[in-house]
Amino acid sequence: MKNLVKKYEGQIEFSKNLITEKDLELCEKEMEVVFGAKLKEYVLDYGYLAKDDVEFYGINSKQLLNSDMVKNTISLHKEFKETKDKVLFASFIDSIYYLVDKDDMVFKFDAVEKTLLKTEDNIVTFIDNTFSNA
Repeated sequence: MKNLVKKYEGQIEFSKNLITEKDLELCEKEMEVVFGAKLKEYVLDYGYLAKDDVEFYGINSKQLLNSDMVKNTISLHKEFKETKDKVLFASFIDSIYYLVDKDDMVFKFDAVEKTLLKTEDNIVTFIDNTFSNA
């Protein structure tokens, strides 16, 4: 993750209000999920990442349980049980969601078709590919 952030240095935004491990445990419990190692690193070290018009969900210490990643994951889980063990990471188009599992793999969920497909990307590759196309 650090190499990825270094690659886009000066082009990306991230949070100044980072959370602690204890905060993260509270968020995981609230969302009823387990974060993978890379997703944990992402949230603890950066909070969120954004470049141009692309922003990935995250958690910050000011909003904590009201952060986009937490509230939107919980909402998605309530509406679509098939997403239950994953964390909502991005949504660039209405009804299309990108989620991350405990192994840091990215899944594409289509809420209209109710299909959940595993992509080829882990979270780092997904961020890199998305930013390079931004």
